[in-house]
Amino acid sequence: MPDWRWLRRMILRLRSVFRRDLVERELEEEFRFHIEQRIEAEIARGLSPDEARIATHRAMDGMQQRKEECRDMRRVNYIDDFLRDLRYTCRNLRRSPGFTVVAVVIMALGIGGSTAVFSLVNELLLHPPGISEPQRIVVLRTKYDKLHLDFELASAPLLADARANKKIFDHVGAARPATVNYADRAVPVRLPGAAVSAEWFDVFGARPVLGRVFSADEDKPKANRVVVLAYNAWLRLFGGDPGILGRTIELDQQPYQIIGVMGRDFHEPHAADLWLPLALRPSDFAVGMAFNGYLSVMARMQPAVSLTQAEAWLHWNAERVVGAAPANLQAIAKNWGWGVRASRFTDSNAGTSKTPLLILLGAVGVVLLIACTNVAGLMLARMSARVPELAVRAALGAGRQRLLRHVLAESLECWRLSAARRACF
Repeated sequence: MPDWRWLRRMILRLRSVFRRDLVERELEEEFRFHIEQRIEAEIARGLSPDEARIATHRAMDGMQQRKEECRDMRRVNYIDDFLRDLRYTCRNLRRSPGFTVVAVVIMALGIGGSTAVFSLVNELLLHPPGISEPQRIVVLRTKYDKLHLDFELASAPLLADARANKKIFDHVGAARPATVNYADRAVPVRLPGAAVSAEWFDVFGARPVLGRVFSADEDKPKANRVVVLAYNAWLRLFGGDPGILGRTIELDQQPYQIIGVMGRDFHEPHAADLWLPLALRPSDFAVGMAFNGYLSVMARMQPAVSLTQAEAWLHWNAERVVGAAPANLQAIAKNWGWGVRASRFTDSNAGTSKTPLLILLGAVGVVLLIACTNVAGLMLARMSARVPELAVRAALGAGRQRLLRHVLAESLECWRLSAARRACF
């Protein structure tokens, strides 16, 4: 037989919080019932009504004290106590405007600066908007160790090799710049765009808000001319028309059919207004093209694969490519120290600003720590002046936990006011 007493206790506690007036009325009625029963018993023993009432109250040993004991049994009194402490704290802070203003301004500056810098770091290094699981995305790079060169570019044969290795990479996509002229207006508009492979959007986990993205059949030479619009370009050029799908527009004097609109936050490569099929030719995958890095290649690693494992495979594959190349290309590759490596997409996204951003994040963290230390010093000085008040509260029965809750309530109120001021800025 299950024990449902815990459920009844939980229901009583919830009623005590959300139906407080009703619970208090029930408590008053219960005490009134017990008092009347006790008075009738005392009268039956021969006391007068007044004497019976006095004896009953004396036997209760303090009516309010007994009520408080009943409230304590519900285990929700700390909520009422904390709310009373907050109200008392608000009155104290209003009586000390100098301390309140200084503490709030110090905390607002510390919290505001930390929040602004962390938001920037979060967007560039941790969770770039519009991208799913960015920690699994890597950039394939071409390096020349003996020339001390490193480019965020890779060749078409490397793209094919990485795409075929499903044990390491889940999706591999490539892109290159493709700025086009949009001539469906009286004055042609130059639009920044990119020619991308069919898996480009799968690499970033991006999904269109309207329509679809390219299929593998459309990512071929002389295939249907299709285009996917960025969200901002859809709003700017077509006013957010939901019936835009299937419409034909002229790009570089060629007709293209609009098949999709991407989400608001997706713009990879940076600031792209539209995406066209990359449509690599068979000649792009020739053996000699393995050393011609001209594509931006991104890969999404399998969930259980680490960056070290991906780089180990890329190193092995580079040695294989060099071994299969003609003698003249082998000599050039070895003399220049040609190779391929991978880097985190988030590191590439931040570029050279990663180190300054981390230094700035540490600096604002120190500033926040200094602000907290200053406010703690102010509160310590304030509390030392309130020792007599705390001594009186302790003498009246306030325990150590109650005094700590009172101090915590004052700290939380200062934090709330500083957060409100930061939001105003």
